[in-house]
Amino acid sequence: MKLFGMKKSALIATMVAATMALGGVTVFAASGVQKISAFLNHDIKFLLDGKSWSPKDSKGNKLSAVVIDGSTYVPLKAVGEAFGADVRWEGSTKTINMTSPSGSEGIPYKDGDTNGGTNTDADTSPATDGIFKLGSTDETTAKMKKEAVNVIKLYAKALESGDTSAYDAYVDAHTADTISGSPISLGRSYYKDNFAEEVEGSIEANDASTVTDYAAALSLVKESNIEVDYVGTKTEFGQSFKYSFLPEGWSAFSTVYVTFEFSVTKYDGSDYVLEAVRIS
Repeated sequence: MKLFGMKKSALIATMVAATMALGGVTVFAASGVQKISAFLNHDIKFLLDGKSWSPKDSKGNKLSAVVIDGSTYVPLKAVGEAFGADVRWEGSTKTINMTSPSGSEGIPYKDGDTNGGTNTDADTSPATDGIFKLGSTDETTAKMKKEAVNVIKLYAKALESGDTSAYDAYVDAHTADTISGSPISLGRSYYKDNFAEEVEGSIEANDASTVTDYAAALSLVKESNIEVDYVGTKTEFGQSFKYSFLPEGWSAFSTVYVTFEFSVTKYDGSDYVLEAVRIS
């Protein structure tokens, strides 16, 4: 069976998430890492600007606080992004890079005032006809399964050429940009940059022939090959849908995942649009 290596940072993040779920961190060969004991406290609640808030993972699942020796710890990425910061893991330097939003405090709950000239009319959506909107769960699950095929083919094209412009055009056409007064705070550029990093990291992690073969295998994807991995529960903030594809002749570690994240266009609103498309 052939193997396509994951981007290193993605692999590290997966390992960390898995070990934390087991209540401890395994001792790795790298120095500076040690096993600890911790407790998940599901009773701890959070308020952000006086309103209820919960840290969530990339699938939209609520996360609980971790208590270690009397101190509370919550996922840095969830907290950072709640304030509009860009939080990224840089595996080469073992650094978590946090970038604060430019020209904005990035707090996700707005009071309705003008923010740098941005229109904050609660009923105004930045969506065009091409931006996907959330329908019923069954309808959206089926619709985005078809879109998973398109995204995987764009990923294949990017791996083959190193050019992510076609994927960027897809994001521009089908996802919403930042909307003040809503959870949609990161914007298209953030997700396009993430995709470019994923492509670059995957190309670097494999030899040229493996990348070429894997891209060719991905390009053969059909809707019948797509598995529905996860459909999140619709919440007041959003709903996520995750799909997977394992190319024939490749090991399970070469599975590609596509996640679509829909978010509400205003807090306490009822209209949801596609905010993010993620490849992993």
